[in-house]
Amino acid sequence: MHYRYVLFDWDTHFAAYMLSLDARQLGYSVLIQVIKAKAARGFVPNGYAPTRKSTHSQPPVGSK
Repeated sequence: MHYRYVLFDWDTHFAAYMLSLDARQLGYSVLIQVIKAKAARGFVPNGYAPTRKSTHSQPPVGSK
């Protein structure tokens, strides 16, 4: 089974925050997926797809 999606770190954190205002569990679920994309060097990449990860990061919006 092939999943076709892309998570963008900065954008997805803001989307998770907005979701959490009405659907807390869904907001948490989105954040968990972003954190699962963590790179081997310990940062969350600014773009993630099941077959590819970015080698760059963005400001730590999710940690706030």
